[in-house]
Amino acid sequence: MKINMVNGVRAYPLLLLLCCVFPASPLAAAPADLVLLVVVDQLRADMPERLHERFEPGGFRYLMDQGVRYRNARFQHANSITAAGHATLATGGNAAQHGMVANEWYDRSKGRPVNCVEDERYGETGRPVGPGEGRSPLNLASSTFSDELVLASAGRSRVFSVSIKDRSAIILGGHLGKAYWYSEEAA
Repeated sequence: MKINMVNGVRAYPLLLLLCCVFPASPLAAAPADLVLLVVVDQLRADMPERLHERFEPGGFRYLMDQGVRYRNARFQHANSITAAGHATLATGGNAAQHGMVANEWYDRSKGRPVNCVEDERYGETGRPVGPGEGRSPLNLASSTFSDELVLASAGRSRVFSVSIKDRSAIILGGHLGKAYWYSEEAA
C-alpha cells in the first residue's frame, strides 16, 4: 500500500471526513468533546431530509437528529466544485477570501496547470517529489474552523480530516490539521 503524506503525516485510504476535538488533558474527567463535520460531495441538500426515515436509529440518523444542520445554507458564488465549495465550508468565506477558485488553475510562473493543493515541498513517503506532486494547504489563503479550534485551545485540540480526495481532506483539515486520503496508486 502506498502512503500519502501531508505536513509529514501518513494518509491511509479512509472514506469520511472527520474533524475531532479532544479534551485539553487526557486525564480530564469530562468526556471528550467531539466536533464532526460530514461533507458529502455533490449530495443534494434535500436528500438527507427525504431519506431520514430510511436511516437506522444510530449512525447517520443519529448525527442528523442530535447534531446541527443548516437546512437553508447557500454559497455566495457560482463555482461550487470541490475545492471552492469545501474551502467555503471550512472557512466561512468565499473564493475571493480563501483563494480556492477551482480544483486546478493555470500558474503563469510555472507555465502549467497546478492542482489547488499542490505543494512540491511535501511529497509521499519514500520517494522524491516531482513537478505536480506533493500536497499541502499552501494555496488556502485563510484560516479554517479547524485551525481556529487548534489556536483557541493553545494547540490542545486535535483535528483529523479524512476523505477519498486529497483536496477535500487537506482543505477541510486546514493548515493545522492532519489530512488522510485515498490514493489510487496505493490500491
